[in-house]
Amino acid sequence: RAEEEATQFSQEFRLVSKPESEINWVAGAYVFQEEIDRSERFIVRAALPIAPPSFGGDTTFVQDAMNRSFAVFGQANIPFADIWELTLGARWTYDYREIHQVAIDNEGGANPPPGIPLGPGGAPYNVRGDESFSEPSWKIALAVEPIDNVRFYASYDRGYKAGAFPSTAQSGAQALTPLASELLDNYEIGVKSTLMGRLRFNAAAFKLEYQDLQVYELLGLALVTSNAQAEVEGFEIETALAVTNNLTIGASYTSLDAKFTSNAVSGALVLPYNGNTLPRSPDSQYTLYVDGEWSVFGGTLATRADYQWTDDFYFDPSNNPEVLSPAHELVSAFASWESPTGLKVSVYGKNLTDTEYQSHIIKNVGVGFSVFGAPRSFGLALSQSF
Repeated sequence: RAEEEATQFSQEFRLVSKPESEINWVAGAYVFQEEIDRSERFIVRAALPIAPPSFGGDTTFVQDAMNRSFAVFGQANIPFADIWELTLGARWTYDYREIHQVAIDNEGGANPPPGIPLGPGGAPYNVRGDESFSEPSWKIALAVEPIDNVRFYASYDRGYKAGAFPSTAQSGAQALTPLASELLDNYEIGVKSTLMGRLRFNAAAFKLEYQDLQVYELLGLALVTSNAQAEVEGFEIETALAVTNNLTIGASYTSLDAKFTSNAVSGALVLPYNGNTLPRSPDSQYTLYVDGEWSVFGGTLATRADYQWTDDFYFDPSNNPEVLSPAHELVSAFASWESPTGLKVSVYGKNLTDTEYQSHIIKNVGVGFSVFGAPRSFGLALSQSF
């Protein structure tokens, strides 16, 4: 059971070029502050084939956190030689984390080992800490449009995700050991095109290289946070054809090869992830759909039917068989009618084949469970816009 109260403030200031400028540019600054008060209680009762015959615990984690972020940024799109465009962008970000973490053993050590899910060797704690992170990030892209509505591009982006303190830490030392900042280098080439005014075709090939990817896994009764290296290679294709002025058919396909390229490190703990597939990264996924739009009874009738197939994938980085989601398909349909006065009536059907599939799998010591996606369902919605 969790209770959370959070307040946020953010503000962005921008300067932009005039619309008639040959070079389009933007520059600005961003500030953000967040305060979070969170209380999360875990009650665990697990029967295991070891002595003692059962163990568990009742632990409350309290986390008071304050996060601040400041960034300055700029980007310019520079056309040249009629058909070329160069994009240059940069950002510098500073993040500050302040934390007060408390773990309370509600059973007072009455149930060995005490404090589960604090874990063996864990103990109640009350600790405070802070840490700061800062990194530059950037974007470099080159595009060419040799003919109208056909644009080829290549880009290189550096992304940054600040480090963070773990919640529900298993010890005071872990509660004060932040994850390292995550860095991402993204290389991409592709094409975006519209042909004959009816056919849209987009394609891209990409490679992502992660440094210190932030990883989360439930190991037994402990949520472990770690950093690892990883690479993702893949491509995606999207196409849509306007068969008539009222009817469009489309398809998309994505192929991924997403692997850890190192073990994950969490303090002195080394997790054997090297070569494993990244969580929630199916090798293949595709979608087929049909869209329609007609004028009916003085209003607009919109329809859509789609079919989606997803390859098997793992829910956590261990790649254990019990966290494997089998390949599955989903079929859905939707129709709505909207009047000129804003009255809208919608009907829908989801998972029309009543496919049984997992939306989440959690493994544990002696226990584990799956959360299944919604079964076949139908609905009706009525709304009025003013």
